[in-house]
This record gives sequence, C-alpha cells and structure tokens, in this order.
Amino acid sequence: MSAIRTSQLTDRTLDVLEAVARLGSTSLPEVQAHCGLSMATAHRILQSLIERGFVMRTGRADYRLGSAAITLADGVSLRDILAPAARPHLLKLAKQTKSHAHLGVWKDAMVAYQVKQRFGKVPVHSAEGAQLEGYCSALGKILLSALPDDELERYLDDGAFVALTPHTITDPEQLRAEIAVVRSRSWAADNEEIALGLRCVAVPVRGQNGQILAAISVSRVGPSPRAEATALLPLLRDAAEDIAATLFPVRIQLPVL
Repeated sequence: MSAIRTSQLTDRTLDVLEAVARLGSTSLPEVQAHCGLSMATAHRILQSLIERGFVMRTGRADYRLGSAAITLADGVSLRDILAPAARPHLLKLAKQTKSHAHLGVWKDAMVAYQVKQRFGKVPVHSAEGAQLEGYCSALGKILLSALPDDELERYLDDGAFVALTPHTITDPEQLRAEIAVVRSRSWAADNEEIALGLRCVAVPVRGQNGQILAAISVSRVGPSPRAEATALLPLLRDAAEDIAATLFPVRIQLPVL
C-alpha cells in the first residue's frame, strides 16, 4: 500500500473515531454521512475499531466509544499535556521579547506556574510548581477574568489582599473594575504590583470553544512604558495561538448532519 493511501486510511479511521466520540450513540448511516465516506468504507472501519475495542456496538443502530478508547485516555488530562505543548513556544517567546516567559493555570484559588522560560541574567522570583496569589499578577488577572461571576465574587469577598508594593491593588472594588477591563480587552498587565521594578503582560490560552485554559506572560525588570507593553501583545498572542494549535491541531471540518 502506498504512503498516500496509508495516510488516507489513517485519516479516515481517525475521522470515524472522532465522529463516534462527537455523536455519542450513533448509527452506521450517521457515521457514513458525517465523515463523507461510502457505506462500505464506514462499515469496514467501524468493524476494525470494534475488533480493537475502540468502538463498541450495542445494537443495530448503536455505535459508541469502547473501553480501549477510554483506557487510552484514562489518567491523562489536558493539564498533563499543557506544559510540554507550551514549552517550545515559550522558549521562542522569551527569545523574541528578551524577557522571562511563563505559563500558569488556576488551582486552589491561586496561580500555579506550569512553565518558566528564563532569559538573561536578571532574576525573576518565580519557579515551575510554585503558586502565587492571583490578584497581584498579570497571569492571575487573566485567570480571574475566566472565572464565572459567582466564583469571582466569592474570591473578592474572601480575599485579604496584601499590598506587596505601593502599586498592588488591594481594594476589591478596584480589582473588580480591573478584571472587567481585562475581560473586555483580553490582556492584563502587572505594573510593579508583585515587586518594585518588575512588570508583566499576559494573554489567555484558549481551548476549542474559546474557554480560557491557561495564561501566558512575559516579565521583565526595569522601565517598561505602556507603549512597549502593548507592543509585546502580538508576540504573546501568536505564542498563545501556537500553544492552542499544538493542543488542538486544525482539522478539516466534517460535514454536519
């Protein structure tokens, strides 16, 4: 079998598997129409997947994911693959911006650092695996903006926001207004709110449905006027899109029934 034919068969098999996963309990005609295959090809692929346990058939018109597909993904979450997917893109971002680059997620009402890519000799006091309060960082503001309104209000009500520098936002009303701005423009800044001289800019990493999965930032020590901060946004957004594309490769859209 030629390489082209092998690639086509692989693509068709994956299309069928994705169709069963997307449609849930489905029938052979639905899979065939969804994937744009002949009935014979769809049936042959389904049979092969059934034999390997990736699909099970529980009735004449009832195909659904089988135990092999479930076992294959068991114990693996999106967060498990987020850091390795992001690391090369953050390394590139750090070099492009001549700044430290970070990726963080929201965990236990704090920012959990998943990736740190250093640049230069000027230290930034952050580390992979460390946690930081969300209210005082650009990463945290992005992740706070992703919370449902009720969760955000609980966070604002429960917080005893400590001033780490004279620039730290500690007033809940002011922080609420700051998060509203972040939601509207999809980027956040930290202007010496964690440490004097340290400035950061962050953007979200989004999933397939537009939900915020994580945030990435660049951090640098020293003067950083607003114009310079906003100039970093195209590079940050390109990196965020590259991370999302690594996690969710763009595929040809299948016809919808």
